[in-house]
Amino acid sequence: VPFWETAEETSTATTGSAALTLPGTADDCPVCVEVANTGPDALTALTLQCGDTQIAFEGLAIPPGIVLSLGYRNGLLYAEADGVSVLMQRTASSSDCLLADAGSAVSVAVTADQHVSAIFHGRGRFL
Repeated sequence: VPFWETAEETSTATTGSAALTLPGTADDCPVCVEVANTGPDALTALTLQCGDTQIAFEGLAIPPGIVLSLGYRNGLLYAEADGVSVLMQRTASSSDCLLADAGSAVSVAVTADQHVSAIFHGRGRFL
């Protein structure tokens, strides 16, 4: 963990909307999400929102019980379900990534065409 990031992640779980507060003083802390399809059918549409940023997916085919993970590897965004990338299903109007300002509560939300549960998490950063 770089010295400017907190050692422990902060997280919040939701099936709709919630607030996430990352410690620190920096703007634009990256936020990761795990979304589990808890519905009876395949998840085909999903929107994740964090403050003023959002990432939406269309044309997914995520079976019940499978988790979609959105995060960062070597500074690059990834989105995978059951080990398969779903970045190609990201809509053109999506933000480049999910970001939260540290030090204050930011609204996080998940909307989908199936019942889902989501865990939003990230590390606060200090300037």
